[in-house]
Amino acid sequence: MTMLPWQAQNELTEKRLSVIAEGLLNVRHDTYAELATHLDDNYSRACTTFGRQRQWLLQLAQSGRYEWLTLASPAMDLTVNIGAIPVRFFTDDHDNPKKGGYFKRNEVDQLFSTDDTKPVMFRFVVEPAVTEDDEDRVFFLGYNAYQEVVVEWQYRPRTFVIRPVESDVPQAVVQSDAEVGLKSQDKEQGGEAAGNNG
Repeated sequence: MTMLPWQAQNELTEKRLSVIAEGLLNVRHDTYAELATHLDDNYSRACTTFGRQRQWLLQLAQSGRYEWLTLASPAMDLTVNIGAIPVRFFTDDHDNPKKGGYFKRNEVDQLFSTDDTKPVMFRFVVEPAVTEDDEDRVFFLGYNAYQEVVVEWQYRPRTFVIRPVESDVPQAVVQSDAEVGLKSQDKEQGGEAAGNNG
């Protein structure tokens, strides 16, 4: 049985996690939209997406925009702190991560516990859509010391209902019927007229 992030650590609020999850998804979508030429392939898109997501998160952490988000390590295995909790991100399968460094701890991972119900490592996982009908998804996962998932949350974008701002319907404008004729007749008439003038 897993728990929600804020049940494990009160600093991991849904609002904070949503800011990062939404940003990672937006960067991914924008990058894939830009790299849709015949010169692009999955490799070029994946590498560029990782680089842009890393830069986005690095710059966001350095900007001071959110007091709860700070930079822990600017290395290629970028780590940010949400409050005092170190977090990394990956593009992978959230149920079966395969990236080589996924479970590797770096020098800023300082959470340790022998209690198998306590998370010691946190990851954002951007999971690409499997088919064109699916959507990319983002998960936030926490693992215990035995690399078992004990925290799980899925980002769900909010949907908005579009409502009209004004309830007044503008009045219809009455217009006269358009004059319709055959192009071939117009050309013939134009040609005859030109011949008569000449």
